[in-house]
Amino acid sequence: MVWLALNVRLPSLDEPRADIDDFGAWAPLAFIGLYALVALTPIPVTIMAVAGGMLFGLGPGTLLSMIGVTAGRLGAYWLARALGRETVMRALGSHRGVVEERLEGGGFYAVCTPRG
Repeated sequence: MVWLALNVRLPSLDEPRADIDDFGAWAPLAFIGLYALVALTPIPVTIMAVAGGMLFGLGPGTLLSMIGVTAGRLGAYWLARALGRETVMRALGSHRGVVEERLEGGGFYAVCTPRG
């Protein structure tokens, strides 16, 4: 962490805002699309939520983040449905047993548990 702090240059807030401004009126949709893609991965979406607030303001950033994460989770649901249970369970590898146990013992709670 110390090495990262000393060697990795983070952009100033003006740089991402300029990148977003390049999209013009499409900026909110571009943010939602990128957020949805991140939500499809195991990468925590916290960074995207903070970025939404910084780039669009608290209210609009929160709304765009909620739409993006919902789109990503819906995408993950339909992707899992399309692939089928066996494909998804095979992809889970060593975590298969834990996931099956949680879904069989309390599927409703497993689905409702937020991912951060």
